[in-house]
Amino acid sequence: MLDGDALRALIALERPARPLVVIAAERYLQRHYAGPLDRERVAAHLHCHPNHLSRVFAAAHRGGLRGYLN
Repeated sequence: MLDGDALRALIALERPARPLVVIAAERYLQRHYAGPLDRERVAAHLHCHPNHLSRVFAAAHRGGLRGYLN
């Protein structure tokens, strides 16, 4: 039987890490917050499709890109 610490460690291993595109988008948004931002501009910077960016970002952040900025 697993103790509490071992169980938490096991659960942490099973959680998927945030995709790199989400981490890169977060950095871009933080660095360019004062300027004009839209998903097309962020996606172009990250070399991905805007729909893909929206879907992956929304999975990591409940409010999506707009919610992350507010």
